Amino acid sequence: MKREAEELITKLRNIIIAASKSEGQPELRTKREQLKVINESIQQCTDRKLPVPDDLPKLKKSLIDEIEKGEKDHLVLYFLKEQLSLILTAIDSIVVPNEPHREPQTKGAKTPVANEPQSVPKS
Repeated sequence: MKREAEELITKLRNIIIAASKSEGQPELRTKREQLKVINESIQQCTDRKLPVPDDLPKLKKSLIDEIEKGEKDHLVLYFLKEQLSLILTAIDSIVVPNEPHREPQTKGAKTPVANEPQSVPKS
């Protein structure tokens, strides 16, 4: 079970790293401003019955795709934060506070008792 938990933690860390590499809020804001300018330029060309330069619609689509990806990645991080908070709450309700961490013992292993003399192997 511990191995499964370690694998899950590794997967979560990889998701967080991938999502955090996406565009941050300032970059998204800049891209939204660029998109607004492009939309206005396209609208001005259309209103004046001028041909829209070929690169404007392509740039518009590219910016929309980048903005959507950044927003989706950001939503993934919020989702993980919410779910991990619920998981921690559930764990806190199970784990006894101030209980020392104990490694699982193998079947039949003797638990050392405090102040009990430990045998030292003879050389």
